[in-house]
Amino acid sequence: VAIEEWSTQNVAMCAARQRDILTDVWPSLKPGGLLVYSTCTFNKFENEENALWAAQSLGASFVEVEIESTWGITPSLVRDAVCYRFLPHKTSGEGFFVALLQKGDSTEPEIDQKSASSYKKGRQKSSPFVKDITDFATWMLNPERFNFIESDNRISAIPVNHLETMLLMKERLKVLSMGIPIGERKGKDLIPSHSLAMSCELNREAFNRYELSYSQAVAFLRKEAIMLSDVNKGFVLLTYHHEPIGFVKNIGNRANNLYPNEWRIRSGYLPETKPEILTDHSTD
Repeated sequence: VAIEEWSTQNVAMCAARQRDILTDVWPSLKPGGLLVYSTCTFNKFENEENALWAAQSLGASFVEVEIESTWGITPSLVRDAVCYRFLPHKTSGEGFFVALLQKGDSTEPEIDQKSASSYKKGRQKSSPFVKDITDFATWMLNPERFNFIESDNRISAIPVNHLETMLLMKERLKVLSMGIPIGERKGKDLIPSHSLAMSCELNREAFNRYELSYSQAVAFLRKEAIMLSDVNKGFVLLTYHHEPIGFVKNIGNRANNLYPNEWRIRSGYLPETKPEILTDHSTD
């Protein structure tokens, strides 16, 4: 069962949950008190990384424990973290991790309390995992290769093998964009992102498609209104020479142009000579 439940997404969720628990219980520990942080996992994100986070954000300090070399205890995998690993092939038992943390003698600085609080609130707001992906799973060719997170109503697909690194970067840096933007929730709709239309992971078969003429394609890129004929209502993937160039939402009498406003062509000039398409993948 444990093997079936394991995933990089669950690792990240467990690490975040443990930080929430540490943040909640830390105020109940008196100054100078000790807290034993222990897990039954081996990954450093739930172990050393969380212990270091407690030191940096909660003001905890590591307490070194005297141990005998004959006990077979493995030291920390991360520098600056005094931790102990009980690996099942070296010590008796199933294997676990321990760090002994001590609260300062005086009330921790206000900045540390804010840091812990802001992390908790920020994480809940900016990087919750999307559990139900049925609304958009068919939009991608290989959804099983991705984890999905939602921030400010925007859903992004994160490659499974890069999830831990990306979440760590998001925690410590100001990340403007990561992964593949899938769509944005507005009311009852999930509006597909233009970045999805440009992605190699786009499943074209998931959308109604409409091939544009040259003048229509330029009008779309200017973010002008597009009139479609004989197309069902809903989100439509527009193509030019059978290559995706973006989405519109067809509402019947008109189609709302979803091309990013900041990318639109501002010039009204329409070249008489059409651009040459050097590569055409329409037969692939």
